[in-house]
Amino acid sequence: MMGVWRGHSSLLVSDYIVSRHSCRFTPFQLIKMTVISHGRTLAALGRPLIRDRIEAWKHGPVIPVLYHELKIWGSERVYALHYCGTILDENESRASERRVFFDSVLPADERSIIDGVVEEYGNWSFGDLRRLCHEPGSPWDTHYDGKLGTEIPDPTIQAYYTREMIP
Repeated sequence: MMGVWRGHSSLLVSDYIVSRHSCRFTPFQLIKMTVISHGRTLAALGRPLIRDRIEAWKHGPVIPVLYHELKIWGSERVYALHYCGTILDENESRASERRVFFDSVLPADERSIIDGVVEEYGNWSFGDLRRLCHEPGSPWDTHYDGKLGTEIPDPTIQAYYTREMIP
């Protein structure tokens, strides 16, 4: 008997973004784009993209497991993969191996959502992403209480992104 789908590791989604989009993002950007991708997946597909807990922290929604894995990069761009088992190299000799890996574990509809989020927000600055995540009525806004550890539940995220998708 199969269990209920709970989503991927946020590290996998972050690795996909780093690998597919030329290592150009900081941990902050990767976390925010993973959260947004998760929200859009919940709204568009009715299922979670990631299984990891999302919390309301001072600078917006954070995925603690992803934050703790990526914090070694500080505010620099992330140049290593933390989950998928392949390495990034200068001549991209393993690019096709990574593509096969990601194609096998991330369905095309999820990759499409993630790529759309990166296309839309990939050039946004720290301040721009912070403001976006702090908008009135956002999941962060409705759950931030000044304390670490306050979870933002998936139903809240799904409802917000469903409203955002309505033209």
